[in-house]
Amino acid sequence: MKRIPDSVSYKDYIDRCIKTDEKGLICTFVVSNRNNKIKTQKFFIKDEITNIDNFLETNHKYLKISNLNLEFIHINPQYSHNIESTLFKTLEQSPYFFVDSSCC
Repeated sequence: MKRIPDSVSYKDYIDRCIKTDEKGLICTFVVSNRNNKIKTQKFFIKDEITNIDNFLETNHKYLKISNLNLEFIHINPQYSHNIESTLFKTLEQSPYFFVDSSCC
């Protein structure tokens, strides 16, 4: 998982992935701190999420160290490359993922 700087747009990043044939998807973590201030962070997940529970557990640990709580993870399939559509259907079943397929 790689953090994407706020200055880089989703479209620009995924276009680069398409040019280099890098498989993965962009997601936005929506987190809150102990004062309930909401913050977002963009990430590129290389390849696919093969085990949702392990993925969430790992990220909960990382966020806890940073005193952040995971609210949800937003994914727009439009900003993915070479990812099976079945993954998005699987992620939709998790209460932590919001898969926004309204554009696709």
